[in-house]
Amino acid sequence: MKSNILKEDVKYSIYLPKSYQTSEKSYPVLYLLHGLGDNHTSWSLLGQIQAIADRVIDSGKADEMIIVMPDAKQSWYINACKGKAQMEKMFFEEFIPHIETTYRAISQKEQRAIAGLSMGGYGSLLYALKHPDMFVACFPISAAVFSDEDILNFSEEDYTRRFKDIIGGGNTKESRLTPTWRENDIYTILKNYPKADKKKVKYYIACGDDDFLYRNNLQLALAMYDTHIPTIFRLRNGQHHWPFWRREIKEILHTASSHFHRGEDF
Repeated sequence: MKSNILKEDVKYSIYLPKSYQTSEKSYPVLYLLHGLGDNHTSWSLLGQIQAIADRVIDSGKADEMIIVMPDAKQSWYINACKGKAQMEKMFFEEFIPHIETTYRAISQKEQRAIAGLSMGGYGSLLYALKHPDMFVACFPISAAVFSDEDILNFSEEDYTRRFKDIIGGGNTKESRLTPTWRENDIYTILKNYPKADKKKVKYYIACGDDDFLYRNNLQLALAMYDTHIPTIFRLRNGQHHWPFWRREIKEILHTASSHFHRGEDF
């Protein structure tokens, strides 16, 4: 997709259900976000999304849907500081409209969900919290959600590699808590979350018990509960790796379908 906002092409992978070529019906959409260091092919090549989706849909445990996997590079899915890549702006102003005009995708909140792993788990959560009228459900897996303390405690090397170009700061540790960070800090967003938006999206958070981010996900789940946002949290056997994420995507496809098809609660 040619992006005028990013001034470059945006690559993406897309899963179309088996009946897409032989029917005229439109389908619900799951936006599926990749992690840091990955790209739009990762869910296809490493996550085996085509085989898994075919199998889950054929078994009747999920409805047919379109699954869209954009390439967000190492953007953390946000509008970066100093006028750099405006990824969030592109996603909502260009990318979703592109998908919904290019493919037979149902353009209704009730037929649109978002999920992601690690950096993409953070991105899916950020997008659903900031745009609650766009998604019926959100599924962060092994979400890379960090607190102010986490950001301050990153080594200079890790901070520079992961965040400096995106959120700025970094000359001193205290300078890392920039306005861009604050605008995209999940805990700041939850602290000021509008009461009218709390029930608009259902959240399903999952993490492996041997994942290095399991404490972060526990803290996130507690913050969601304390904010009275509908959330299910599952700490399961697993690590920060593809075997865990391939297992979880099966549950995501099933649960997303319950919202698309019947509008059921968790």
